[in-house]
Amino acid sequence: MKFKLQLKNHCIETALRRLYNKSISEYFKNPSKTNEAKIALLEIALGNINFPELRTKYPELNGSLQREIEIDIKHEKISIKIPSYAHPIEINIVHKNP
Repeated sequence: MKFKLQLKNHCIETALRRLYNKSISEYFKNPSKTNEAKIALLEIALGNINFPELRTKYPELNGSLQREIEIDIKHEKISIKIPSYAHPIEINIVHKNP
């Protein structure tokens, strides 16, 4: 599932947490499988991205980027497209056993 995030005044972690909280709020107003899937994928991203490392390696994700980024979250991989980069950042998902 693809999401567009504005990072003008906050970092990628804050943007994802805000989207997650907004999605939960929307779910309680309109429970649906689509909203459930969106929440589940955002939880995967929040649990698998090493935000401090990502912000250090890609300073554009610190909250100073004037353009949107696109994040594509799947069950096995997260892809982050920054407008000024030729290739997306790829993050493999590590599924933890209960």
